Amino acid sequence: MLRICKGIILIIILLFLIGCDEEPEWEIMNGEEFNNIYQFMEEYMDSWHISLQMQNYSIMEQFFVPNTHVYHMQRRQHQQFSAERRVERLLFSENEKLEVNQFGERRWIWTEVMEIQRGTSVVEEARDRIYYLSPSGEDYKITTIERSN
Repeated sequence: MLRICKGIILIIILLFLIGCDEEPEWEIMNGEEFNNIYQFMEEYMDSWHISLQMQNYSIMEQFFVPNTHVYHMQRRQHQQFSAERRVERLLFSENEKLEVNQFGERRWIWTEVMEIQRGTSVVEEARDRIYYLSPSGEDYKITTIERSN
């Protein structure tokens, strides 16, 4: 009898977990919000460049929710780049796309073409990134950053 009860409870828990794992459906957005997020992302990339030049991460804090995983991940990367005397600057972006899902989450997908300076060496690097954003007042906060390639 105890085995049957444990089995039923396990099945109920599994069904609950499966039901809660709904995949988001992303739709492309254009218009004013696209322009606002594009401007936000350019400001973010400009601030990243300045913060690396000044070796001061506090400039970047406005773009994240404090004490989140992405906040600390970017802070560690900033410390590593500062120790290496590495400065990145966005030259231009390509293939910009804004998507929104049924939960109101936004994701910004683009190819960043970066100029990377380390000492006297300067190289260009193109990288595909996905930034997940949530509205915060009249602005946005970055909640996750992913590589898309």
